[in-house]
This record gives sequence, C-alpha cells and structure tokens, in this order.
Amino acid sequence: NWMGFETAVLLPYDDPALLRAMVATIADCALGVLGQLFAAGIRPDVVYFWEDICFNSGPMIHPEAAREFLLPHYQRITDFCRAHGVEWFTLDCDGRIDHLVPLWLKGGINILYPIEVGTCGNDVVALRRTFGRRLRMMGGFDKRILARGGPAIDAEVARLAPLIREGGYIPFCDHHVPPDVPLVHFRRYLAARRAL
Repeated sequence: NWMGFETAVLLPYDDPALLRAMVATIADCALGVLGQLFAAGIRPDVVYFWEDICFNSGPMIHPEAAREFLLPHYQRITDFCRAHGVEWFTLDCDGRIDHLVPLWLKGGINILYPIEVGTCGNDVVALRRTFGRRLRMMGGFDKRILARGGPAIDAEVARLAPLIREGGYIPFCDHHVPPDVPLVHFRRYLAARRAL
C-alpha cells in the first residue's frame, strides 16, 4: 500500500534494512496501542492481523523471507497479548496460503480467515488434515457454489459437515457474499448448515 506491489515484493532483496525498519515500526505501533488497552483494563477476545500477503498461486514473499522479516514480530505481538490473557489471534489473508500457514502458527496466530477458495484452491478440509486442530478457520465456503445454488450448496455443506462437527471451524462464504447470489440460495445454505 505504501510503495506499490513490485517495489514491495523486491524489498527483501533490494533494501532489507528498510523492510526490517518498516515491519518493526508497525509492530511497535501495534504493541503501543495494545499496551494502552491492557493498561486501561481492556482485554480483547481476539487480536486481528490483516496481512493479505498471498495471491492465487502463493505468497508475495518467499516463506524464508517471511520467517526472517515477519515471524519475530508476529511472536512479539502474540507473546505480549498472551501475557495479558489473550488466547486468540486471527489473520486475514486472501489467496493461496498453504506456504505461510506453518509460519503463522509458529508466530502464535491460530485462526485464519477467509480461506479463499476461488482460483487458488484452498480447502479447509485439507488444511485441517495437514495442520490439525491447532489451526482454527473461518470461511472456506466457495462463493461460486452459493451463486450456482440448488444441490451444489447441499453437497458442499455435506462435504464440510465433518469439519463443522469437529469444531474449530466457522463455515461461511470465502469473502463477502457476492451480488450474484440470490437470497433464496443464501437461505438454502443457511438451512443446510442449520440442519447439521
């Protein structure tokens, strides 16, 4: 957002010192705000990270670069919050996330949203199989299926049913419900979901 996509993705190679300073400054700001909340007696139920660092084929940063530049600051923030009684950390990221999930878990982040399906092919069932219950998820219901409607909705709810029953997963549209989804389709999704 500050320097454009191409400059940002090359920054770990072109100017790693600047990237380190930027990430540390953002983390310092977050810790300062959180510290004031905790000092005022406020303890949020969830701390929310907005990262949006992946596209449909994978991350915009190599996982090793993410480990070097980002992981220490995820850990700073989650450790600080845990010391103040916060247990849940949600990270919002679109796109193909599987390469960064291990890093986020190591950084203390334990909930991912929106688990976009789209052209990137994320699958909440496969993610649960790989990472177990330590990874909680929200989203992951393909919005294109909502637009199709009918039995396709019932089949997707049935596919997700074991994960829904297991817990640690809140099913809903893998982003906002798009305008091409008729209300009758959304109601069918809700009815199928409630029938579990």
